[in-house]
Amino acid sequence: MQRVVLGADINALRYAFEHGLPLLYVDPKKPHHLSEDLCEWHHLYWCLSLAGKIIFANMVTSITANPDSGSLKVIYNNRTRTFEGIDKFYIFDESKIAGLPASIRMSTGVVEVLDWINVRSGMKHEHDKIENSSQFMKTILFYPTLRIDGNHDLKDICVKSYLTDTEVNQFEHSELVVKIKTQEAMKAVGIRGAGNGVGKFLSIKLESDRREINPLGHPVYSDLPENLIFRPSAQSSKSSDDYLNILMREVNFD
Repeated sequence: MQRVVLGADINALRYAFEHGLPLLYVDPKKPHHLSEDLCEWHHLYWCLSLAGKIIFANMVTSITANPDSGSLKVIYNNRTRTFEGIDKFYIFDESKIAGLPASIRMSTGVVEVLDWINVRSGMKHEHDKIENSSQFMKTILFYPTLRIDGNHDLKDICVKSYLTDTEVNQFEHSELVVKIKTQEAMKAVGIRGAGNGVGKFLSIKLESDRREINPLGHPVYSDLPENLIFRPSAQSSKSSDDYLNILMREVNFD
């Protein structure tokens, strides 16, 4: 193994596919279920896995890179394996990789905040989203709830914000405030609570489920050795590996 991709976000999978490279990761960084990249992520992961490119899959618990010696120590399933003779490390997610140089800063302090809200009254309406000019609660997304099986038109909510590290911890940007302002926004566009008799409706009732915080920036480095390449550009339309191209054509995940 002369070249290796480290990480398993969408760009890591694209790069591994494009160049037909082996890939290792600790956390997969799969896009959330409302992301436009989710289907592509699953498709690329399946192709790479079937081609034997994803080494040890989700069994890896620790990765240590040694750029000076060109080696990589991997702990998986309570075992240790060391790979030697690596010329290039293509790194897309350094959060769980030891042995890398210290970064000097983050490219940006802005994070994507996803507030997931369960709707207890007011699930049925025609709205798909509400847009906002502010970066706080930039988009309120309504999606078919995953809490109810089968085909239905009942919706839960994901509120998307773009905040700084400082703003995330302020009360005015808290989950409670998001829930209250979401309810106000729903009322403003005419969404009502569940029916309660002829021409009568209950109040909208929302319940905060969880908050996810995803950094939009990445670590920035200086004076890197030539064999460490961080986040090279990637595309997945065609691979240098013929077998991967066959797999990509044969399986349609749409």
